[in-house]
Amino acid sequence: MGDFCRRFDRSDVDDLMKAINQARLKVWKQQPAEFFKEAVIEADGTIVETTGECKEGMDISYNGRWGYQPLVVSLANTQELLFLENRPANRPSQEGAAYWFNQGIDLCREAGFRKIRLRGDTAFTQTEYLDGWDDDRVKFIFGMCRS
Repeated sequence: MGDFCRRFDRSDVDDLMKAINQARLKVWKQQPAEFFKEAVIEADGTIVETTGECKEGMDISYNGRWGYQPLVVSLANTQELLFLENRPANRPSQEGAAYWFNQGIDLCREAGFRKIRLRGDTAFTQTEYLDGWDDDRVKFIFGMCRS
């Protein structure tokens, strides 16, 4: 399996996620109207430790564990994985999240959700994107750090 997976580059993985999401749209269309009331798109990063040595793309995390820190973007309503980006463990959890939140917004709009809510912890409060996300159909709930 490892050899098979190494044959994929980033664009191949992106194409696979797009294909899965196109199929997902067809499944969602079969849902009752109430399903489309509101989509809750959630993002989070997590450390995935590995014991392998010299694996491509891995790094040491803030707490000294070697591995990766994938960014996971899901539809919280159904717990479906919408997007996944694998990153070295030393990356901040919110890195790249705005791009994937925007992809999730586009996907949920195409599906016909009437409202979209973005959700994440304090790291995902990226002030440069908040105005763009705050419109009549998109809202957000992010934690805020106290200074």
